[in-house]
Amino acid sequence: PPLTVDQLVVKHKRKELLSTPLLRSLVGRKWRDFGAGVFWRRTAQYLFLVGAAFANSLDLRAGGADPAVVASSPVFVVSTLALLGSWPFFFSVESAGVRRNGLAANFGSAWNVLDAGHLLAILALPPLHFLPQQ
Repeated sequence: PPLTVDQLVVKHKRKELLSTPLLRSLVGRKWRDFGAGVFWRRTAQYLFLVGAAFANSLDLRAGGADPAVVASSPVFVVSTLALLGSWPFFFSVESAGVRRNGLAANFGSAWNVLDAGHLLAILALPPLHFLPQQ
């Protein structure tokens, strides 16, 4: 497939061309028309996931409450539903990367390994509340 102008600049290591008005306008337009929407949507989704994981990880038994009290806590219920409800979306993003790049290439990136670990940790958060306290 033919390369775009910005891909040609990168391929030929001519980054000084990026400071020309034409390429600055092109890069700005690509950001506005394509990149910004994806960036802000993904950022909001990850912030939602981090917020739900944080709320779910709060130690609701610090006051000595039993698991039945934890399970009926609105914070626990809402955060668990948010985690489990958003998990399939994040799993689909990860699995699309594996399908696109192959297993070895996808997990050759430390960021992808970290993302996969987080996906597993998310599933472990709610049950941790029901382990016996020491």
